Amino acid sequence: MSILFVDSIQPKTTGGNVTITNQANAGKVLQVKQSFRTGTIATGDTSFVTSGVSVDIIPSTTSSRFLLRANIGGFYMEENDDIFATIYRGSTNLGVGTQSCFFVVHNDNAQNRYGSGSMEFLDEPKTTNQITYTIFFRTGNSTSVSLNVDSTGLFLTATEIGG
Repeated sequence: MSILFVDSIQPKTTGGNVTITNQANAGKVLQVKQSFRTGTIATGDTSFVTSGVSVDIIPSTTSSRFLLRANIGGFYMEENDDIFATIYRGSTNLGVGTQSCFFVVHNDNAQNRYGSGSMEFLDEPKTTNQITYTIFFRTGNSTSVSLNVDSTGLFLTATEIGG
């Protein structure tokens, strides 16, 4: 029995686009970076502000994807308020929906609320330039909201997956 190895494949097409990926790295974890914060951070701003938790990473290829995971530990808000959190790539908010975010909690109770949650997103930046991913957050109505109360876990992990 003989085995034939093919180093490259040249597709024949009659139209449309054909994408050939580097099969050696497709679906493999290429690198992982994580950032976290110690201490509580608060804002009374109704526009997104940085949490100070960011990851700088340089993609290996333009076809790489980044699985972003964020833990929002120990959030705190007063009664009748909302807290929103999202992830930015540079100055671009990756959030979705009418509030442009991945995480929202509404508190219409007559008491303050503590809790935790998470965000996850698969980003395709299509570049080999350095990227900065950052957790941003805001309040819903100008009262102060806090993240990482009692240092219970505010972190962001970026995992590069070969495309």
